Amino acid sequence: MATGRARAPHVAPEALARLLWRHRYAIGCVALFLTLYTLLPPPRLVPGLVLSWFLLTLGLIDYHTLLLPDRLTLPFLLSGIGCAAAGGAVCPPFEVGYARVSLHDSLLGALYGAGGLWLLNGVFGWVKGYAGLGGGDIKLLGGLGAWLGWPVLPLLCAAAALTGLVWWLWRRRADNEVPFGPFLALAGWMIYIGP
Repeated sequence: MATGRARAPHVAPEALARLLWRHRYAIGCVALFLTLYTLLPPPRLVPGLVLSWFLLTLGLIDYHTLLLPDRLTLPFLLSGIGCAAAGGAVCPPFEVGYARVSLHDSLLGALYGAGGLWLLNGVFGWVKGYAGLGGGDIKLLGGLGAWLGWPVLPLLCAAAALTGLVWWLWRRRADNEVPFGPFLALAGWMIYIGP
């Protein structure tokens, strides 16, 4: 006889294990970030965990598939702008290097990051006849600009390009397709946790 009460769904241990295994890299990144939390002042810890999850997930997806999905790059960009806009309410303004990331710097970072890479990719495509970067890389750099502010974009791009070049020289991939997202993600993360 039915009592009319719905039973609470039971989460099987196997389903939980599959979920943890599927997100093992992101969990590992969060664990690594927590071990390095002493490098960050407390106001930067929670935003740093969000940033770390996005960057690790996007970097791994791009490494394995050469794709950066919009369902992750756009929320990443919006969360950077939202963090700067929230000010002291959700995530206090933080400093990257010597510059404080304000809403103005965040918006300009998103615009300059995405716009600059889009323009560079357009010129490359006009000269070579094919695109050198995907749209996901452009959105990822826009998101990093939103999180870190526009003043760090030259350093970020230089560090990502140099790291990607060293990786390419070391690997010497036959297909010459090098995912740029992991190097953008690594450079952005290092700038975020840096002094």
